[in-house]
Amino acid sequence: MVRAWRGRAEWLLLVFMVLDGLTVAYTRTAGARLNAGQPIGRQLIWLALDGFLIWRIWRRGRIAWTVLLILTASRVVAGHQRLRDPERN
Repeated sequence: MVRAWRGRAEWLLLVFMVLDGLTVAYTRTAGARLNAGQPIGRQLIWLALDGFLIWRIWRRGRIAWTVLLILTASRVVAGHQRLRDPERN
């Protein structure tokens, strides 16, 4: 994985952005309950922020890499908490 990251980072970033876009499309079209409570505007803002951070990483932005990692980890933790206690949300 380290070799793939160093040698072809642009492909990994592109895959991340495509998966991020597919997640938004899936939650809006397939009736998924993952982000059904979030308005489309909020999801598009997150998508735009991820796109900007990926662009910055592509251009060798070190701070953008840290921010993207923290934002993605926080969304994973929030999703896990929603799955553990769906009554709370």
